Amino acid sequence: MLLSSVSGSKLRVERSGSLYSMGRDLVNKVVYNEAMVRNKVRNNCKICNLSFLTWASKISSFCSPKCYQINRRKENPERIRALLSESYYRNHEKRLLEMRSRTRVRKTQNKFSMNAEHKYKYSGLAGTVVETDKGMCIAYGCSSKNDLVVHHWNNNKDDNRIENLVTLCRSCHAKLHNQAKDFANKNVMFKGYIKMAGVYLFTLRDAISGQITSRQLAFNIIPTVARTMIANNLTDVTPDNVPYIKYAELGTSTQAPANGDTALIASSYRNAIASRTNAANIGYATAFFNATETSGSFKEAGIFCDGTASAGTGILLSRVAINITKTNTQTLTIDWTLTVT
Repeated sequence: MLLSSVSGSKLRVERSGSLYSMGRDLVNKVVYNEAMVRNKVRNNCKICNLSFLTWASKISSFCSPKCYQINRRKENPERIRALLSESYYRNHEKRLLEMRSRTRVRKTQNKFSMNAEHKYKYSGLAGTVVETDKGMCIAYGCSSKNDLVVHHWNNNKDDNRIENLVTLCRSCHAKLHNQAKDFANKNVMFKGYIKMAGVYLFTLRDAISGQITSRQLAFNIIPTVARTMIANNLTDVTPDNVPYIKYAELGTSTQAPANGDTALIASSYRNAIASRTNAANIGYATAFFNATETSGSFKEAGIFCDGTASAGTGILLSRVAINITKTNTQTLTIDWTLTVT
């Protein structure tokens, strides 16, 4: 760096190579004339005690933005203790810790975090639900253990029975709530006006204790024959079939559900619907299979209208792919919801 005299009120600083990067300390050593220093005074920083120049009209207490921010965050204990008595300071710190603790609880009360051993830390009813579902999302084909939430199956947030609470990851939970609007398994009737979407919940219980041993949630296909049946009933005085849910059926085929399906591919066992109801635009149906009725590995399921107790009869209203193994010591409950929007 070269210093050279020039006409005027200040000394010109010429840049020469890397010496220019020497920074603030070197600048403070440059000899300024009266015109440059007459409006400045020297002060000591309250944080680092460094001597620096500041304007006389507005004297700064800090040498840099970093020291100013440290003071703003109250990271200088001497300054705090100078303002507060020792007892007040202790109580103030205690209150801060309590507030931060409450904030962390509010932020994490409906979330679950994993440690290195992949064991969830939770408490209360939500913890019981996650433990029942083995710490993973129960949606068919998912089984994620990350970012889990608890969903109310019947959409009644005041119904906190363990049977009504299921564990889902946030992605599947969003799909469930948006299924009638933009989920891939939606089925559109009279495009743009009426939409139908169904969801199954399969629950296996120990036949003796009644405790839940396994659950699975699956999104279904409503095939063309079902939509045709509904259209026929809306327009024909003497419709071909009555759209009244009568049977639930289990099968063993791994073939993916398709719009052209008219029955299960490999039917295994069917039971009559035990209960059916609706609330506003959502219909609910439940079927029950006791321990001795059937057992085995099931890969498909369906809901039928009309028909008899014989497999393959009636109109297939819904078909779904599943992966459930039932033993002769377990009962199986199938809950199905149909949302019309």
